[in-house]
Amino acid sequence: GDNYSTWFRSMQMALRAKNKLGFVDGSISKPVSTSPTFHQWVRVNDMVTSWILHSITSDLASSIIYSESAYEIWTDLKERFSQPNVTKIFEIKQAISTWKQENLSVTTYFTHLKSLWDELATYSTFPTCT
Repeated sequence: GDNYSTWFRSMQMALRAKNKLGFVDGSISKPVSTSPTFHQWVRVNDMVTSWILHSITSDLASSIIYSESAYEIWTDLKERFSQPNVTKIFEIKQAISTWKQENLSVTTYFTHLKSLWDELATYSTFPTCT
């Protein structure tokens, strides 16, 4: 739960690099069982599911292992853990405001500060227009 945004970003990049992001974002849906691509979809879905299950704690994995698809698992995890964490946002903002260069090089100082800004950005949500 505490590192969901980092985990999500890492998994998203890995899945995109393997051209498998569609299995978790819903853009590659399960074909009907009579489709010639059905068995291939099942095989790749199982592979993506396995990647997800092996990237989370065993306690968490045991609660989602019987899900039908990688998409269901991804959605479940997103619903559980992607809610804005007000405490974490406060901690990050406080870390940013109190971060001091002191004896650090400019590179080290700025790299850490940028990582805090980037982490804070993962918690930011943009309103949607309807």
